[in-house]
Amino acid sequence: AESILGSSGLADVHARRTQHPEILMIPPNHERRLMQNRGNKWKCSGLLAVTTVWCSMLSGCNIVAPIGVLLSPPPTVPKVFELPQSAIGIVFVDDRDNKLPRRALRQTIGSEATTRLMKAQCMANMVDTKAALTIVSREKPGEPMNVSAIGKESKADIVIWVAIDSFVLTPDGQSFSPTATLRVKVIDAANDRKLWPEEKPGYKLTVSPSAKTAPIPKNMGDVQKAEQTLAEMAGAAIAELFYDEKVLDSSRMPKTSGQ
Repeated sequence: AESILGSSGLADVHARRTQHPEILMIPPNHERRLMQNRGNKWKCSGLLAVTTVWCSMLSGCNIVAPIGVLLSPPPTVPKVFELPQSAIGIVFVDDRDNKLPRRALRQTIGSEATTRLMKAQCMANMVDTKAALTIVSREKPGEPMNVSAIGKESKADIVIWVAIDSFVLTPDGQSFSPTATLRVKVIDAANDRKLWPEEKPGYKLTVSPSAKTAPIPKNMGDVQKAEQTLAEMAGAAIAELFYDEKVLDSSRMPKTSGQ
């Protein structure tokens, strides 16, 4: 992270945050500790739940035996990359090919990812995703901006680049199966280099809500509601690439009916 931030370190981060109010601040220390305590509630339980079992092994002989039951943490979906925590980041949802049915969904995806990354304290500070979208809106036709340039102009050290490959509510016009396919990269904007992944196209991510038998939305209100739900889930799944999440709460895990 120091090579990304330069010699000024966190002092530079705080100075830039003061100069640029669009940079979102991580919660104050007392809130941070509260969030850490909640997140680590399973880790902090090194206690054994001891049960006393009475059993009669022989006629006329009662044996008392303590049985220790270790409380295990719930299974998690592990992160795939660790972001440089001291850097300033921004989520840039790149939909230059107009795969999303509504442009507003770009902000929905980016804002959801940003909120969750900040809550998990994956980065010290993050710039509002709207900043990247505003910069891209000024592009000249046929002259797309470099991702690092977008990061620098938005005052971010790290860009979490998200490309939308598909975003549909039904694959065949008959079954209701909302699915989004994305590609994700982490770009060091300060040094104009990719940090992750090794694959050139990016990390492929498929997101699909709970598999339930349901009719395809017919009216515009229901369609937009389903699109909003899928966009929020996509944003959550993007964020979860960078922190561990419980299996039952993960947006990256395929859901089955009833979950």
